[in-house]
Amino acid sequence: MLGYKQRIFYFVMVLIFTDTLLYGTIVPLIPVYTQQLQLNPVMMGVIFAAYSLGLLVFSIPLGIIAERYGYRKVFLAGMAGLTLATALYGFANSPEILFCCRLIQGIAAAASWTAGLAMVALLYPEQQGEKLGLIMAAMGLGTILGPPIGGMLFHYLGYREMFMTLAAFCFSLLLMLCFVKFGHLAGGNRDKNFAIWQVRDNPGLVWLGVVVIIASSSFGMLEILLPNYLHGRFGLGSLQIGMVFGLMGLVHAFSDAGVGFLSDRHGYKPFVYWGLWASALCLPFLALAPNPVILTLLITLLGIALGAVLTPSQPLMYHIVAADPVLWPGGGAGLVYGVFNTCFSMGLMLGPPLGGMLERYLGFSAGLIIFAVLLMASAVLFRYKVSTLPLRNAV
Repeated sequence: MLGYKQRIFYFVMVLIFTDTLLYGTIVPLIPVYTQQLQLNPVMMGVIFAAYSLGLLVFSIPLGIIAERYGYRKVFLAGMAGLTLATALYGFANSPEILFCCRLIQGIAAAASWTAGLAMVALLYPEQQGEKLGLIMAAMGLGTILGPPIGGMLFHYLGYREMFMTLAAFCFSLLLMLCFVKFGHLAGGNRDKNFAIWQVRDNPGLVWLGVVVIIASSSFGMLEILLPNYLHGRFGLGSLQIGMVFGLMGLVHAFSDAGVGFLSDRHGYKPFVYWGLWASALCLPFLALAPNPVILTLLITLLGIALGAVLTPSQPLMYHIVAADPVLWPGGGAGLVYGVFNTCFSMGLMLGPPLGGMLERYLGFSAGLIIFAVLLMASAVLFRYKVSTLPLRNAV
């Protein structure tokens, strides 16, 4: 029989899997939205960025709320919000409604991701890389299944029926989650006085946040540029586009689990540093791929490299905070993962519109080169501003 730690861990995995599954279901629908709602790449980028806007604005406040009033309340609120957003997608017949759906989904993700990752950090302080790697693998599995499931449901059920089915799935998970016991994580501690402005007093946390923003913006850029590129250059439909993203997610899931396990034992910093350089080297070659098979291979390698940056960055951020007990006495996990989610979402928010503008005015290849330069600059920044910092466990 599972103890409460294992139950909480597996439910965090399930919820994050569900969130990324639903996030990915509309990826193969981008050409449909583009044609039926008459959206250009910049408009589509803004709508996609609404998810990140919700994460950006609410992650840190919800992290503080979770610290003070309990992680269970915030975690349940995230699942409820995800159910609502999924149901509303079925009625998104205008750019404005689609934007609102994406925004609500982002706010729900801010609640579930911040509370969930903080709980894992508190339950497994010395195994964060391994446990977070498994959670990122669940995220990758959601990424795998989201686009092909979205494409197949749209093909066989139709638009509104597709989202009603997914909303029913979310509601069933919400009911199950109501009966899970969270132990000491349910109550919170109202004596904790963490504030948002404390983040700026830890330079290592700030600089690592900048690196996370740049890396996640590359993900956001690819999500908006690649579907239309695959459709325009190679004539792929929604189902085929979903399969390309699904394969990338499959390899990404296994690599995240491996990176998390190894980074606990060999240090988080080398994975982040070399992952940045590998990502920068992969990006420009996407525009040179002669066929979808080569392009899918390159996308997969890029996903592995970016995963090597983002997965170890999470426990590394926590250990940077733990090394400063004067500024962060007795905790801070909720606020730390709120900061990570804020930086991650800022990158996802900036990536789509920036990628859309670069494609529109400079072209696909030039946009990839610019993002590669940003990744190289972030590697240099990490080398001199983060990798030299002392950590609690010297990782």
